[in-house]
Amino acid sequence: MITFIIPIKKRKLKENFLENFKIFSDERQIFFAVEKGCELNLQTTENERAKVFFFNEGTREEDMIESLISKVDGQTLVIIRDGEKDIDFNKIKESVIKQREGNDIVVIKNSKKSNFLKTFFSKLIKSLVYKLFGFKFFDGEITVETFSNKAINILKTNGTGNLSKIDRWVGANTAHVDGDVEKKCFKDKNLNKIKLECLLFGLGFILLFVGGILLGLLVNLSWLAVFALIIGNFIIFSLLLYNLLRCYVYIKVGDLTSSKMAIIDVREI
Repeated sequence: MITFIIPIKKRKLKENFLENFKIFSDERQIFFAVEKGCELNLQTTENERAKVFFFNEGTREEDMIESLISKVDGQTLVIIRDGEKDIDFNKIKESVIKQREGNDIVVIKNSKKSNFLKTFFSKLIKSLVYKLFGFKFFDGEITVETFSNKAINILKTNGTGNLSKIDRWVGANTAHVDGDVEKKCFKDKNLNKIKLECLLFGLGFILLFVGGILLGLLVNLSWLAVFALIIGNFIIFSLLLYNLLRCYVYIKVGDLTSSKMAIIDVREI
């Protein structure tokens, strides 16, 4: 059996959405996790049945998913996260096939080639994040994740932390399928504060750097003053870089703290 968990916060589903699941020959268990206030008008079909779980407005997507993982009975779990782009079920089927070839986790990796500079800076940032925070990210997007039975049992025990962009799995076989998938960005309550700190440190660095150059041109500075300016610039630049990396991590990871919300209503379609 394959279990699908599909959180709905802003995604708009077409009425015939359930027809997409006929591509799978296995028995299916379909769960929709819907934020209160979202519309979900799906046509019922003869072969597809689904359960719709409604959550309080403002419930985190991770908490919606975690609340439903305990109800998973299948040997394969597919989590299709909330988004705005259409879902490619052919790629999901490829992910399921790849998982059943012996992989515990399969994610979809965007097959579009990046230019050299973008690839270089992406690898550099990920390397710095790993060195500073110990975070290693999946080689692919987590908009669609496919898990084996072994991974499902771990998710039932460990919960939300293993569902992030961070690859926290030890000893698990991880694979990817090439495709075109929506990038998952997270919202966090601390993100605006970190962005403000980045802005302030950035302005401070520019002012101190430019001011130091102008001061050096107008005044004959002593070596001690020059050394102090260099140290000041280094400290402010280091703080700017650190906060930029924090901002990057929060966008990629989000808030990993759990704030469980109760399911407020359930209906079958």
